Amino acid sequence: MEKNALYQKIREVSQTIFSYCVARTSSQQDAEDLSQDILAEIIRSAPNLRDDHAFYAFMWSVAGNVWKQWCRKKHQRKECSLPEEFPCADADPLGALEADEDIFLLRREMSFLSHKYRCAAVLYYLEGKPCTEIANVLSLSESMVKYLLFKARKILKEGMEMVRNYGEQSYHPKQLTLMYMGEGPNHFSDQINSSQIRQNIVWSCYNDSLTEEQIALQIGISLPYIESDIQKLTEMELLQKNGNRYSTNIILVSDTCKEEISKEISPLQEALAQSLYENLLEREDAVRSIGFYGSEMSRNTYLWQMACIVLATAFERFQERTVASPQKLPLTAFEEHALIWGEESYTGGFNICSIDSHDGLDGAHIQFMDWVSKSKGHHMDFYGKIWISRLYTRLARGLLPQQNEYEQELIADLVRKGYVIQDGTKLRVTVPVYTSKEFEKLLDVLRPVIDNVGGYFKPIVAVLERVLREHAPIHLKKQIRPIACMQLFESAVYAPVSLLCYNGWLSTDWDAAGTNEMPTTYIVLAD
Repeated sequence: MEKNALYQKIREVSQTIFSYCVARTSSQQDAEDLSQDILAEIIRSAPNLRDDHAFYAFMWSVAGNVWKQWCRKKHQRKECSLPEEFPCADADPLGALEADEDIFLLRREMSFLSHKYRCAAVLYYLEGKPCTEIANVLSLSESMVKYLLFKARKILKEGMEMVRNYGEQSYHPKQLTLMYMGEGPNHFSDQINSSQIRQNIVWSCYNDSLTEEQIALQIGISLPYIESDIQKLTEMELLQKNGNRYSTNIILVSDTCKEEISKEISPLQEALAQSLYENLLEREDAVRSIGFYGSEMSRNTYLWQMACIVLATAFERFQERTVASPQKLPLTAFEEHALIWGEESYTGGFNICSIDSHDGLDGAHIQFMDWVSKSKGHHMDFYGKIWISRLYTRLARGLLPQQNEYEQELIADLVRKGYVIQDGTKLRVTVPVYTSKEFEKLLDVLRPVIDNVGGYFKPIVAVLERVLREHAPIHLKKQIRPIACMQLFESAVYAPVSLLCYNGWLSTDWDAAGTNEMPTTYIVLAD
C-alpha cells in the first residue's frame, strides 16, 4: 500500500481501533498503549498487503494478533497446588490448598468451568464427596468421574495461576435492540430485547470468537448463570459454534458506527425531507381531486398520509431491486424468511405493517404506519385479530348489519381507540378509504415524488455499506449489503419523517384541528 494512502487509512481507523482496545482493557492507559501497538504493527506489516481493498480484514487480523500477544505479556503467574491423586472417602480434597487465597481462587475458577466438569468438581472439591458417591449422583462410571476430575483439575490449576481480567462489559454493559425485516411474527424480539444478559453475550462474541469461559469473563457473570442463554442464542442462530468457540452470527451496528454514518448522510436526509414536503404540497389538489373517502382530510393528516405512502413505496421498490422478494430472504431458525441485525441504540419509532389476504382478510388491505413515539393507532390493535379486521373493513364499505353482542363490544373498542366515530346510529371510519382504482390513481399522481425520493436511496446505501464493512467482522461480510439496504429504512424513511416533525411541517398533535382523524392508517378495498 502506498505510504500516503496508508497514513490516511490510519487516521480514519484510529478511533475505531481505540474503541476496540477500550473494550478489551481495564484502563484508559492500557487502551492507549494497546492501540498504539496495533497501529504500529499495521504500519510495519502494511508492505505485505497486496490488495488495498483487503485493508480492513488485514487491520482486524493484526488487531487480534497484537491483542493476544499483549494479554500474554500482561499475565502474571503465581504458584498454587491442587491434589494430583484422588483421596479416599474421608480425606479432605481441599487440604492440599495451603492458603485461604488458594481456596478463593479455586472457587473463582469453578465459575468458569463448563457444566460437565463443574458438576463433578463441585461435588469433589467443595462438597468433599468421594468418586464412588459422585458416580452415583451423576449416574456415571467411577472411571468417567475420575477422567472428568482429571480434566477439571488441569483447567482449574491453569486458571488459578493466571490473572483474570474482566472485560469492560462486566462493569459497563451494552444495550442491543434486535431488528427484524421480513415475514412475521418476529419471534426474536422477546428473547433478546428483554434480556440484557443475552444482549451482552451477543456483543461479547462480535469481534472475537470466544469460549464459554471467555464469554463469562467478558461480561462478568459466572458461567453457570449464562450456559442456558448461550445455548438458546445458538439455537436461534444468533451465535454460531465452531469447536468450543462462539461467534456472533448477525451484523451489529454500534453507536460509533452510527455516528460515522450520520455525519455523512445528514445533508442527504435534510434535502430528502425538504424535497418531499415541497412536492407533496404541489400535488395536494391533484390528490384530493381523486375523490376517495377521506379526501377532505386536514392538511396535517394529508401530509402524514402521503409522506408515509411515498416513503414506504419507495423503500419497498428499492428493496425489490436490491435485496430480493421477502420469499427469497434467508430462512431464520424459526423457518421464516427475514433479515436480522442488531443496533446498540435504537432511536427509530416508525413501523410499517399491513393486514391483507395473507392474514385471512379477503378483498381488503389495511395499512398501518405506526409512529411509535406518539402513536394514534397501532397495528397491534388489529394484528392477529382477524375478526376485528373484517368488522373494520365492513364498516369501511358502509355495511352495518345486525350486530351481535360480541360485535357491539368490538365496535365500542374501535370507537374508544379512535378508529370509528359514532353519531347516533351511524358509524364511520376515521381513516382514508380507497378503492383499488383510486389507490392506483394516487400512486400515479405521487409517482414523480416516489422516484425523486428513491434517487436519494442509492447514495445513502453506499455510505451505509461502506461504514458497516469497516466495522463488521470478516465472517459476516456476506450480510453487509442486505443489512445496509435494510438499515435504509431508519436512515431514509424514519429520519426524513423525524425531520419533517422537527421542522414543524408535520405535527403529532393529532386532534389539534378537532378532526378526529387517524393520520397513519388507511384502507384499500377491492373494486
